[in-house]
Amino acid sequence: MTQAEYERGLRETIAAYVRFANYALSLPAGEEREQALRELSWAKENVMWLCESEVKRYDRR
Repeated sequence: MTQAEYERGLRETIAAYVRFANYALSLPAGEEREQALRELSWAKENVMWLCESEVKRYDRR
């Protein structure tokens, strides 16, 4: 995997998180929205981990 491919994948992952966040927040109140918000919280942790890993990787250069 090239650096460009890696960076594109990171951007796509973050974009997918934002799309899911918009979807979750657009749902009407109820169990489906609550479930989506729980999944969004889990996804946020993964995106934050990816971003922190990238910062650490960049700092080591």
